[in-house]
Amino acid sequence: APVMYHPKFLVSAAHMVWFQDLDMAQRLLTRALDISRDEGDMLQTAWALTFLGYVMMHEPEAALPIAEEGLAPFRALQHQPGIAQALNIIGEIARVSGDDDRAWDAYEECLAVCRQTGEVRRICYMCGNLAFLAQHAGDYERAMNLGRQGLQLARDRRDKRDMAEKMITIAGSMRADSASHAARLLGAAEAALERLGAFYQPADTPEYDRIIAGVRQHLDDASFYAAWAEGRSMTLEQAIAYALEAVGDERMDAKACASKAHQ
Repeated sequence: APVMYHPKFLVSAAHMVWFQDLDMAQRLLTRALDISRDEGDMLQTAWALTFLGYVMMHEPEAALPIAEEGLAPFRALQHQPGIAQALNIIGEIARVSGDDDRAWDAYEECLAVCRQTGEVRRICYMCGNLAFLAQHAGDYERAMNLGRQGLQLARDRRDKRDMAEKMITIAGSMRADSASHAARLLGAAEAALERLGAFYQPADTPEYDRIIAGVRQHLDDASFYAAWAEGRSMTLEQAIAYALEAVGDERMDAKACASKAHQ
């Protein structure tokens, strides 16, 4: 194939492989970057830099400047999809490294861009990412609202993977006394992702581990595994209905508590 197309192929290959082999993805993206620069292709240089920052997020001090370097040409070109992707990745690197304020700013700007372009899929991603940050801050009501919005957007788009992932987000937003509900959602999400042959995004794996550990703190092993198994037996539609019903129950309980406190 002509050299001008090589960066696109290499970036696409890296995108496919990074779920299983970040080192291979980094090598592919480095090749894409070198060729893009040699060819004077500003747009493909921006994509290669942006995704290179993502696969290097385990080294945030090196990864963040690379992703920000990728954002600059996207801004110069006024390439809105690239701007949104770069902001999302900057947010991911910041979130994984514990800089929630930086992550929040990047996600919020990404969300604003996506609302301008109508990129609903990325809006759905931002709902999930912002929900994780709200969970970190202990703002579970906000996290629940964001998780619900993300789930409904994923459902409207019939994106099964996003639906499953948002159920995990909702599970992480539930109160301690709803731990059995959360365990069912986790089991349902796991089964749905297995059926799809889907992998977790590298930046989200620590969040899911945190959510599962948090739910398990509030249930003994027998109760946790029983609820998890019940969730695994649900169809995706049953699990979504259950998730939205659980969101409603949480809101009703919160209103009742607020009413009693006011009295």
